[in-house]
This record gives sequence, structure tokens and C-alpha cells, in this order.
Amino acid sequence: MLIIGTREGQALIKASRKDEIISSINGYLKSQGHTPLLTNGTENHLHLFLKMKDEPSLDALAKDIKIQIARQYNRRHPGSARLVWTKDYAAFSYSPSQIPEVMHYLQNEDLHHQRYSFEEEFLMFLRKFGVAHDPAKVFPYLQASVKPGKKSRIQKMQEGLVLRLF
Repeated sequence: MLIIGTREGQALIKASRKDEIISSINGYLKSQGHTPLLTNGTENHLHLFLKMKDEPSLDALAKDIKIQIARQYNRRHPGSARLVWTKDYAAFSYSPSQIPEVMHYLQNEDLHHQRYSFEEEFLMFLRKFGVAHDPAKVFPYLQASVKPGKKSRIQKMQEGLVLRLF
């Protein structure tokens, strides 16, 4: 599964255009020989659950998707807010036996985000997969303008975060 987010977690994926973006991503994946299983997300990120062919590298694929889809979207909608992705991405691997469980999770993405933010979800994925991380570096925009003696949003999230993924 590949996870891509919008720049600084901005709400750039409008509900009215989400299906268009997902369709474009799935079409691009198919045109490159990959098999999209399910693509879903919210206003500030998308999960691309797919079977990759061997080439190109995951890094190249993530970069190409973000460039191609943003370029295509921004050309189609010149008067709208520009679709801009973060430079980074995350990727997680699943065994074939886990496919139904992951599909079920992604189909309910809107429900998950009624309870927790993309940032919280992302940190849960990192914990589930044992990825060492510094939340302040993962989401530096959440550290901005923290008053001395106060906890940042990321610190509060870390303290209250429990593993709630499938």
C-alpha cells in the first residue's frame, strides 16, 4: 500500500473531485502495468492498495503518480486550488492473506477519519510496522507556532495514540 498526502495536510482533495482523482490514479497505474486493488482516502491523503510489477522502483512510481496526477488535475481545473502533494510517501507491504482485511479497512476510510486525523492514522501505521520515527519530523507543520511550555498537537497525539488499525 502506498500512502501519499497533500502538502502540509491541506484539504486539497475536494469530495466533488475525489472520484476523478482516484480514477486518474487507477488509470495511470493500469497504463503502467500495475494492478490497483483499491484507492481511497480523504481530503488530505490517499491510500493506493496495489499489486506492483517489478519496474519501476517504488520510489519512481510514487514520484511519477504524484507528478502525473497533479499535472493532469491542475490542467483540467485551472481556477481551482492547485493539487500539490508532499515530497514524501509511505509504503507498506501485505501478504495475500491480508488483502481482504486491508480492503475492508480502506473501504471504510471516511468512517476512520471521523474518529482520528490523517496524521494520527499515519503514526499508527508507522507503529504497527515498527518504523522508527520522530513525529515532529514526519509532520513538521504540526510543530509550527507552539508556545513555550505548551504541548504541540503532535505531542498530544503521541500521548493519546493507541494502535487502532485492523
